[in-house]
Amino acid sequence: MMLPCSLSKLVISDFPNVEILSSKAFQNLPLLECLSIVKLPKLKSLPGKGMIMSLLELYIHGCPLLKESCRRDGGKDWDNIAHIPFVQIDNRSIYDSEE
Repeated sequence: MMLPCSLSKLVISDFPNVEILSSKAFQNLPLLECLSIVKLPKLKSLPGKGMIMSLLELYIHGCPLLKESCRRDGGKDWDNIAHIPFVQIDNRSIYDSEE
């Protein structure tokens, strides 16, 4: 399924068996500024950095494996999200957290 290139906000929610998000789904979304990922407990990582460069806000909630992957201290997705000005995981800003 192709998403419209004018999309600026996207919520992906309540997919209990999703383990990956395809990079192809995020291609051609130059205006995507806000992404919310909610209740994807098996999601292991985000698409590559190039797929989400336009993001200004990222919200992750109820995704324990993704939360681990986005840890500042060695999470494999940290480099993919460090450029995003506002990142909130389980209702806490990752920039205010010592975790």
